[in-house]
Amino acid sequence: MPLSSVTNRHSPPGTTREIRQTLRQLYTKAPWKDSLYIQGRAWLIDFETIDLMIAENSRILDLACGYGLLANYISLSQPGRTVHGVDLSPRRIKIARQTIQDRARISFSMGDITQFTPSDYDAITFIDSLHYFDLPTQRMILQRCFESLSPQGKLILREASKKPSWKHALNYAHEWIMTHSHFTPTRDKKIQLNFLNGAQWEALLRSVGFEAVKTIPPRHWAPYTDTFYVGYKKSPPYA
Repeated sequence: MPLSSVTNRHSPPGTTREIRQTLRQLYTKAPWKDSLYIQGRAWLIDFETIDLMIAENSRILDLACGYGLLANYISLSQPGRTVHGVDLSPRRIKIARQTIQDRARISFSMGDITQFTPSDYDAITFIDSLHYFDLPTQRMILQRCFESLSPQGKLILREASKKPSWKHALNYAHEWIMTHSHFTPTRDKKIQLNFLNGAQWEALLRSVGFEAVKTIPPRHWAPYTDTFYVGYKKSPPYA
């Protein structure tokens, strides 16, 4: 399916399915081990919820973008958006760059997400990665996110909550395996997983300046406790 055939979220029913189909086609040349992981991630990420929170023609930074799945989805949904993804893994960034094709408004770079250059983004997405850092570093990253948003900007953070505990155990086991097998690279050689509960994630966002925080719980069928915490630089309706 040509990229130009994908329309935006205001189009007739079936558009999100078309976008997902096109997204899968972007990764057909990925090595088989990476491809298996990519397909699993595509199933677990609620692209549509994130997409609906981002305005058309926005400037977006996708932190810890991995293979670029989310960045690609929100770019395909609204081609007028400008999307830049940053990740620590050279392997994942290489595969992400191979998906760009002829699109001029999406880019990927390798880098340490604790040191990204502040800008003036309309939205920053940060999915399933903040728990790799200790609390002071978590706060520092979120502070940089706050400072890098436009006055009406928002941070879309997805992180695992500690409840229900049995689902959180699955989150923890999954991340332990991925990091200790080094399939998911981490910034520090000493691997640490620092999950918080929902109230603590919200408090952390408010502590760096976000005026309002909206919590969106996981889908009921989801095997993990992945929860969205949307930090608004200005309280709605301005955000």
